[in-house]
This record gives sequence, structure tokens and C-alpha cells, in this order.
Amino acid sequence: MEFSDVIGQEETKRRLQQMMNDERIPHALMFCGPQGCGKMPLAMLSLHNC
Repeated sequence: MEFSDVIGQEETKRRLQQMMNDERIPHALMFCGPQGCGKMPLAMLSLHNC
């Protein structure tokens, strides 16, 4: 799975990609929101791309 596979969440995807491109990844990220909004896919992508 890649960031392009996630539908919606454009701002969140952009920020995560920018953090990884700049190699400025914080020691913790909090993903919050209602059920089904894409928290788990974005968290897993962040984990695999670090």
C-alpha cells in the first residue's frame, strides 16, 4: 500500500510525506477521528515508510 492508495485525507498525506522527505519524523504521532476515516492505513504507511 502507498499513500496514493488512500482516498481522501489529502492534507494529512501531504504532511506525512513531507515529514518523511525532510527526514524530520517526530518520536510519536497521534491519529484520531471517527471510525472508518483512515487512521489505521495512514498509521501503517507511516510505520513502513520510516
